[in-house]
Amino acid sequence: MKKARKVMFFSLFFVGATLWMACNPITRENFGEQMWNTYCSFVHEKCCKEKTLADATKQLFGESMDECLKKYGETIDFGGLFKINFKETYDKIANSEDVDFKTENAAKCVESFANQSCENTSAPTNIVSGCDDVIIGKKAAGEDCPEGFECMPGLSCVNKKCTKLATTGEACGAETPCDNATYCDLQDKKCKTRKKDGEDCSFGECADNMTCNNGKCGTSTTTTTNSLCQ
Repeated sequence: MKKARKVMFFSLFFVGATLWMACNPITRENFGEQMWNTYCSFVHEKCCKEKTLADATKQLFGESMDECLKKYGETIDFGGLFKINFKETYDKIANSEDVDFKTENAAKCVESFANQSCENTSAPTNIVSGCDDVIIGKKAAGEDCPEGFECMPGLSCVNKKCTKLATTGEACGAETPCDNATYCDLQDKKCKTRKKDGEDCSFGECADNMTCNNGKCGTSTTTTTNSLCQ
């Protein structure tokens, strides 16, 4: 009976998310808000509806769906490390002439995020899976990137300049980051291919959808419900 109720709840959530997106077409201007609303639903209505929220979750996403929705326009303080207002940040992107916005990819991004499982999503890479090709920068290597999001694919904004990402075997460092397929080996200071399941690791070397647990790369056994709520 409990399993049937759970399946019914998830089915209703997916239907509700789909209907909500159908009634609120995604545009360049509202994509940031739509993603935030989707995440609020993911946390409060899907994964943590009958659970206790972790303290960090409360700070970022509020203690209820209503609080979470309001936080999109508020400035959030991350423990004194930095502050950010997600609405103001996204509005800069939406109003920038230095980026292209792919509407079709944005719709797929929101849908895939709404439909992801509460399990095995603790790795940061999973949170934005399928969303890398929504906002596409236009600026080439060597051009200024004052806001950090204006660079073309394959480039990174380093010291306000669009910089080519290093690849396997190339030198890397603070001013020359590696591409997504590689990591920067701090000893050799060269980009190396990301490590596979079972290989030794310390931090940041594992392939996408994997985390470093007890010194080994692997699919995380920590579920979202364990990291977001209890």
